[in-house]
Amino acid sequence: IATPWTSGSDWPLLTHGANLLFSRHVAHVYVAVPGLQAGPLSLIVIRAVELIPPAQGVVADHFLLYAELPLLLWLAESLVPHRQSLRTQATTLGCGLIVAPVWQLLAGDLPHLDDGLALLAATLAMRFVAKDRWWQAAAMVSLATGAKPWAIGCVALLLGLRHRRFHAFV
Repeated sequence: IATPWTSGSDWPLLTHGANLLFSRHVAHVYVAVPGLQAGPLSLIVIRAVELIPPAQGVVADHFLLYAELPLLLWLAESLVPHRQSLRTQATTLGCGLIVAPVWQLLAGDLPHLDDGLALLAATLAMRFVAKDRWWQAAAMVSLATGAKPWAIGCVALLLGLRHRRFHAFV
């Protein structure tokens, strides 16, 4: 029986992968679930959400994703040097109004906690790059990639760092 919370979503796939990650079959997670496109970090978080009773676990997933959108907008706005200006606030509001319907697909119709985690870590990485905090930026890019493999593209963010130790490492 399909419910509005799970129909068409990857939730059963993600929970199966999370359960395998914490079983004796840990080495076979991606073989046993070939369609799984979430990283280990996402599976750990999903396993923690699964500790909540089943019906509430999916609700918690939706709640976490819905709560993340204002946080992402605030983090993005904090990257702007003059964020107290009316123009910046209007731009943030406009972006929020454009992104909210798309976010509904990510958070509501097809809950993708893995993508939400990757976006949050990538946004934090941008904030750390802007402040030239190289090891925090690198850690956030690593966490984003651990949440969702597509986030490996965020490595390019690290090229914006000015720190001499980081450039010596690269």
